[in-house]
Amino acid sequence: MKTMKTLKTIMILSGVLLLSLMLAEATLGDIQKRIIGGKTCGATERLYHTVIEYHKDIIVGKSRPAPLFVCGGSLISKQWVLTAAHCVPTDENIQSGWKLYVRLGAHPSGLNVVTLVEEQNIHIFKEGIDHDIMLLHLPVDSTVKDTTFANPPDCSSTPVQGKTSKPSMGEVVQIAGYAATAADHFLRKVSDKSSTLQCADQNVKRYSDASCLREHTFCAQKSGVDTCSGDSGGGVVYKDQLYGVIVSDDNNYACSATSYFMDVCEYKKWIWDTTGITSWEP
Repeated sequence: MKTMKTLKTIMILSGVLLLSLMLAEATLGDIQKRIIGGKTCGATERLYHTVIEYHKDIIVGKSRPAPLFVCGGSLISKQWVLTAAHCVPTDENIQSGWKLYVRLGAHPSGLNVVTLVEEQNIHIFKEGIDHDIMLLHLPVDSTVKDTTFANPPDCSSTPVQGKTSKPSMGEVVQIAGYAATAADHFLRKVSDKSSTLQCADQNVKRYSDASCLREHTFCAQKSGVDTCSGDSGGGVVYKDQLYGVIVSDDNNYACSATSYFMDVCEYKKWIWDTTGITSWEP
């Protein structure tokens, strides 16, 4: 009789433990789904988002190696893409035999028109240091259906005549990318490229971090939202205008670091001088 009671107690405790583990796993799963904080961008959002990747031109055996997904970018005219400078790898193993391509129309239709960008059409801002921003000149006009161009920012310090102004502390900005969308049980970012473009909001903040104190950068953070290395180069949008370029942190842990961006307003003249795009005249 005593043995039966003991077995019954063990079975009840085992059931409770199993239920607890199931609930814990479900809770962690829910956290993981929102750990990077993204959701699929709307069908009319980010039609200017591009994907920057490297293709190996040399055929090995009977096939080419799979392209390397590197960064995001923003189409600002029919022939110009704005992105981060570090999206050009410095690793000799990647540089040798690999060429840079821009993929257009990936969102929302997935048309994936791929365009080669030769080295002479890569324009990196080189005045001073820590300026992680770059322009890519496409060899032909983009003709992808439904593609739009990112709107240049209004760089006024305060709203004038109904215009917007640079996002101030606490304002919500939107980021987007295809990089990791989850974290493992140790909150490490999982290398898991999303099949759809992910959009998420962050709040502009002021931090003592040196990267956030430079006049040509600004930072943001929001609980449950983070960027990953593959998001670099993508646009930071405020009131439908392109105010920043994502420069992802190298931190491997989700939601443990501030996201920081190149301040597009600080480079607006350089963009205009380089591209001649009328709407970008400072």
